[in-house]
Amino acid sequence: MRNLLCANFHRVWKSRIFWVCMALMLFYGLRVVYSLRDGAGTLDGPTFLFLTQVWFLLAAWYSSFLSGEYGDGAIRNKLAVGAVRPAIYFADLLTCITVGLLLCAAFILPNWTLTYLFFGHTPRVHYVCPPGQIALCLLAGVLVIVSFSAIFSMVGMNIQHKAAGPVAVIMTACVIYLNGLVCSTELELYRQAPERFNYSVFRLAYDQFFAEWLPGGQARYYAMHVGGSGMAPVLAAYSLAVILVSTAAGLFLFRRKDLK
Repeated sequence: MRNLLCANFHRVWKSRIFWVCMALMLFYGLRVVYSLRDGAGTLDGPTFLFLTQVWFLLAAWYSSFLSGEYGDGAIRNKLAVGAVRPAIYFADLLTCITVGLLLCAAFILPNWTLTYLFFGHTPRVHYVCPPGQIALCLLAGVLVIVSFSAIFSMVGMNIQHKAAGPVAVIMTACVIYLNGLVCSTELELYRQAPERFNYSVFRLAYDQFFAEWLPGGQARYYAMHVGGSGMAPVLAAYSLAVILVSTAAGLFLFRRKDLK
């Protein structure tokens, strides 16, 4: 496992797409800080906006990583030198998780530092959430990244075609996030006035699945409801369930896959 991780991180370090994604997240974090100068707001308002962008950049990087895994024969080479399939799967999953967290850090570190430096003592820009709530939601946000990574690995590691696998990962990311946006809105409207929206049980279950269980809807929730620690433990439990199920399913399929 250690050798597999070292090889993966060496590829990450040399990946141009990874550094482009890091630069984009850094730019986004700085742009959010710049936008605070125009008016009143809260310092913790943009805290979790990175979750609205990181999913696509992570999918883009992971797609390029998968192209190397299958297109360049990296997985076959790993098997040839004696690596077992579970180790290969978990090494790739941990690599994806690490890259996702690094992308988040590229937003968080400059954004939070410069926001406090420039606006920390400005009366018109202030905090509304105690540090404990921010920390709790930040930990839950980490689970969102792990959940995205587990789903991407489940899909990408089991599609051997050099082009189809990356496309499937990006399409999966778009479906999860865009459905999360729509379903979150529908669920909020229904909970505000259920008598106005006569949704079926199936539609409510569908909305709740994409809005609360899958990481796309959770990313929107944390971005729009900073410090909403009331839902954070529940959403974190949903994330853990998705992580366990998708990882178990992905590993089960990968162990039985005919690697040509």
